[in-house]
Amino acid sequence: YTTLFRSIGAALLDDVLARLPPPCTISLATFGADNPDGRAARRLYARHGFVAGEMLPRGPEGGTRQRFTLVRP
Repeated sequence: YTTLFRSIGAALLDDVLARLPPPCTISLATFGADNPDGRAARRLYARHGFVAGEMLPRGPEGGTRQRFTLVRP
């Protein structure tokens, strides 16, 4: 079950990245490292070359958020 969602997430991200040809910079916000529910998303972004950046304002539920950025020259 978890492997299926990992595969779907990677496929979706691959599709998005294919639609945004270089050169470009892509940034997004995801859960902070202290949120265990965001661990899989953070790993997925890191595997695709995104780099963790600055912390952002907390989300509506009070959890931390962090920017991830991918620079494609």
